[in-house]
Amino acid sequence: MSYEISGSTDVAKTIADTLPRKMHFDPSTVENIDRSVLGYLTKLNLFSDTNDGWRKVPIVWGTAERAYQVKHNKDIRDHFEKDFSNTSDARHWITNHLDLSKKWTITKATNKAKKKLDFDCAIEHMKRTFNKGDTIFTQLHKRTPNGTIYIYLRYIKNNRPYQCTYHYSEIFDHKLDKNNGYTIKRGFGNMDMGFQTVYELCRKVWDDGYYLKHEWL
Repeated sequence: MSYEISGSTDVAKTIADTLPRKMHFDPSTVENIDRSVLGYLTKLNLFSDTNDGWRKVPIVWGTAERAYQVKHNKDIRDHFEKDFSNTSDARHWITNHLDLSKKWTITKATNKAKKKLDFDCAIEHMKRTFNKGDTIFTQLHKRTPNGTIYIYLRYIKNNRPYQCTYHYSEIFDHKLDKNNGYTIKRGFGNMDMGFQTVYELCRKVWDDGYYLKHEWL
């Protein structure tokens, strides 16, 4: 995004000096703000005295959105998925961001491998987040005349609301409906489809359809 910044029209300046000058500013999106903060912290070039000697402090990115964190911030499993133009850029990123006392391997990701990784991340998130007897709430976003419903999956943890709609989509390879708020689309069924959705999820993750409770919001 470009903005025009006009200079002073002081008569002592030349015509060229008084012409509007263009300066580029990135839009103030969450992504760009996050990137700028990460860039600033990286430039601080922080080091610390550790058991392995004087080492660079790794800047590990974490977000409040647990679905994103589990998928992209692999400090739990020491696995990172990022886009690089070549392996040289990947090695440079490893040097500046990761613990060099560990051995890192660079492999080319395939769609099949990404799906498997997303599936494993979602399963791991569910198992880490829920205990037996916890409740998943289904929230109705929309119902069509033919009985199709569009729902969210929500839960409460430490008195804060979260979603696990995304995790369901990754576990079942179910494409969320972006035209209806990125919801889970369920066709008409002669049963409580909210309960059925949670039951299927529990069966897949814990091999027990009644591992978690279900309620409608």
